[in-house]
Amino acid sequence: MKLLLLSDLHGRTDWMTWASAQKTDALVIAGDLIDAFAPSGVISQRLAFLRWAQSCKTPLVFSSGNHDGNEIGSPYHEEVLDCDSLSESDMEFVRRFSKKERWMDIAARPGVISDGRSEVLRTAGGEIVVTTIPYDFTEEQAFDLLWANGNTLRRKHGLPWMVLHHDPPADTAVGGATGNIALLCQLREYKPDYLVSGHLHEQPYYGSFVDRVGKTICFNPGAPESPKRHKEPNRIELDFAKRTATWFAHQQGKKPMLCQTVSLDILRK
Repeated sequence: MKLLLLSDLHGRTDWMTWASAQKTDALVIAGDLIDAFAPSGVISQRLAFLRWAQSCKTPLVFSSGNHDGNEIGSPYHEEVLDCDSLSESDMEFVRRFSKKERWMDIAARPGVISDGRSEVLRTAGGEIVVTTIPYDFTEEQAFDLLWANGNTLRRKHGLPWMVLHHDPPADTAVGGATGNIALLCQLREYKPDYLVSGHLHEQPYYGSFVDRVGKTICFNPGAPESPKRHKEPNRIELDFAKRTATWFAHQQGKKPMLCQTVSLDILRK
């Protein structure tokens, strides 16, 4: 099984199109699907992402980030119900926003695992349990249940377990000093096999795209300093057959992209 690990797409529909054209068993996106400060506005980006998710033929997993506003009671939730500039098809999406607690729930379907879920991802190349942690999860009991459900599925099916969490863990090469301390505690308690994060765009350049917390291998693909210049995103290709993770990353003002490969088996030792 091969997975393409991404984060921080920030509304780049060209990056989404590029990703869906790659030969991989699943696309995994750890938050910041849109750019909350883009001149095009939040709603148009949400609509673009949802349309892409609907048309994507590759299995898809994603979690929310700080730009996405996927929490219950999001400030963007009702803002366009009286918008005259949207087409009728766009308005149909907007009407569906109002019927969902979280806008990303609209994308959920067989082959697509959206934010705030623990499920088994089934692909042509294999299966894996995935847990997608929402960025703004204020209900502590539901938060703990999400982690517990992922752990239960791993034990029940005997499958590896991957967690998506936009913030990377603190005190690691992928999260540095400004990473998430609470996440570090959760990893030590539940011990998932893999974590995919993002958020700290430059950290993989200063630290690393991969590190380990106990038995959990943690990834952060980072993001280029000048993303508008690039036609494809930073990413990590995770190949379970070869037992490798390969990081492709843009360098400021340089070509070609960085390409670094690590062995999963060596990381686990």
